[in-house]
Amino acid sequence: MQLIDEILADEGNAARLRAALQERFDRDPVKFWTDLGAPLVPTAARVALLPKPPDPLDPTRAMYLAAVAAVAEADRRRSEQARREGRETHAYGNVSG
Repeated sequence: MQLIDEILADEGNAARLRAALQERFDRDPVKFWTDLGAPLVPTAARVALLPKPPDPLDPTRAMYLAAVAAVAEADRRRSEQARREGRETHAYGNVSG
């Protein structure tokens, strides 16, 4: 981590990284988020941001359950991909690589 910190502390390197990330974001913002942003957000935090479960008779209940299922499925896919690539997964669904 210290080495990475030293590399990024160099203004030229930080500017090059920023430009490369901006280019990747400009190509496909959603892919940028799913590949780089979402894995940094712990699963617990994403689930905590979901609205509280609605009343069983509430017509929006299906939307809530779909959102919860989508978070779980995204974590499962990310963990599965990490295992295939030989990376380790951490608590809350984060992946190191």
